[in-house]
Amino acid sequence: MKRFLTITAAVLLLAAISFWGYIRYRQHASYSTLIPANAGVLIRVDVYRLYQSLSGSLFKRRRSERRFFKGLSIPANIFCYTLKGLQGNTLFATLPVDDTGALARSLPGMGFSRDPAAPGGITFARNGNQTCILAYNGDRIAFAFPPGKENVTETLGRLLRQEDMIPVAESAFSKIKEQEGHITLLSEKGKGRLDFQQGAIVAALQWKAESLQTQEIPQPEANNGNALTLYWLGLAPDWLEGKQFRIKDISISGDSLLAAHPHGFIFEVGKTTVQKDSVISYDYNDDFEKVATVSVKESRVPGLRLQLLADAPLYTYLQRIGILSRDSNTVRHKLFPLYKVHTGTAPGTLWASTATEAPLPLSLAKGPFVFLIRADFDQLKQVPDLAWLNRYTAPFTSLSGVGRQLRDKTIDVSMKLNCRKKDESSLLQLPFLF
Repeated sequence: MKRFLTITAAVLLLAAISFWGYIRYRQHASYSTLIPANAGVLIRVDVYRLYQSLSGSLFKRRRSERRFFKGLSIPANIFCYTLKGLQGNTLFATLPVDDTGALARSLPGMGFSRDPAAPGGITFARNGNQTCILAYNGDRIAFAFPPGKENVTETLGRLLRQEDMIPVAESAFSKIKEQEGHITLLSEKGKGRLDFQQGAIVAALQWKAESLQTQEIPQPEANNGNALTLYWLGLAPDWLEGKQFRIKDISISGDSLLAAHPHGFIFEVGKTTVQKDSVISYDYNDDFEKVATVSVKESRVPGLRLQLLADAPLYTYLQRIGILSRDSNTVRHKLFPLYKVHTGTAPGTLWASTATEAPLPLSLAKGPFVFLIRADFDQLKQVPDLAWLNRYTAPFTSLSGVGRQLRDKTIDVSMKLNCRKKDESSLLQLPFLF
């Protein structure tokens, strides 16, 4: 019996070592994946780490009926990238194809429709909302998402033909192999990671931003009871300098905004407020004379408040170009017809709010903060006219995040999205996946 247990333990140990060696080999081999030589940002999706994070939760829920692409060979790491010279927010990726027939049959179930046949043995397809375009041949498949307005078909063709590409291990992104994380980002400007923990999604980012001007948080960070609080206190002058912006028929000069020395903004969604409007109706008296009757209509609206951190001349400028009304201290109704938005000024800020009360005075100072966000999704879904958000936020309870500028001008960002099910992988709780 003792000998049997020893042999069994040795076999299990050998199997574990072999499996570990196989995973290590697959991980190493994945860095021979070819990426374009002109890649601007590289994102690595660590498939084995994701499987590991899901292993404990998959046994607790029934198998998802959601369909996925078939006929693909999934490597240990999937690499996505942007390309220099193209629209910066379009991501590309390629994967090996094992079975083109199975892949073609799975496309309709994923919401993709094939384009008319293209020359060169390449098949193109796109989903209904145009957020992803793919192309495949007998060897591999290439994705572009979201393609935006640019024509990506030529780029997808070059990726399938593997033109001007190099292995990840020999590229400028070779150090991504040393980084941890389920999803990892690397660029000339910085690095980041995204991890799907039990009950929470955690993100971290470090990014170079030389020209960003930051501030101190102008009031205590303690929870103020709002459903949403967002401080954006970082501003780079080149975001506005020489730029022109349009809101409907109104043109806004970036240089005029800079002249008011803007520092950022604070946006809050607080308690519901009641707005009163006079309603005039007409009726006839006993002498058949038309008589006007004035009544008060009360409406419950979200408690929205925006503070622009800038000098007072900005208020005058916004009145002059027609965003703010000169005679009623409100945002012009044609620009924001949903609610009446009251406006005013205070030292160092101008404010706009669905409530009539002015915000508390701010104490501005230079500091390291770029932004701070706090959101309570259970409170947000109780806000009038915002219940539609529950479609996207139902699996989550809260969001918190902060961005600070370090001494070397690097922006350090950390964020955490808390899920409703604390004992289940957060990846399984993403509503658009499962």
